[in-house]
Amino acid sequence: MVKGIEDMVVYQKATALANTIYGLVERWIHFHQNTLGTQIVKSADSIAANISEGFGRYHYAEKKSFYYYARGSLLETKTHITLAKNRALINKELAEQMLLQADDILRMLNALIKSTGKMKEPPNPNP
Repeated sequence: MVKGIEDMVVYQKATALANTIYGLVERWIHFHQNTLGTQIVKSADSIAANISEGFGRYHYAEKKSFYYYARGSLLETKTHITLAKNRALINKELAEQMLLQADDILRMLNALIKSTGKMKEPPNPNP
């Protein structure tokens, strides 16, 4: 049973990926930090942030919407990883490793979205 957002494995993995990306961008030169760097950090941070926001929503339809937003941010992050590799800001091996992490998160998000749609709506405490 998930008690808090920190217990969700998908959240843990999204946070880990975001932290990895942040650590890489910190070492880039100013130009790259202010162009691709800002975008990749924001999109990677947005994955876990949207999972958190969905987790905190009361109605399942709202939860599901934020999990979809997290998935969109994840796909954006994958594009940024590919661009960083193509621009020689990260090496091919690291890019492939991060893309595999992203694919793992994507599978988990898809399962979360699917299961959230099948859950029973909680009772309204304020009818």
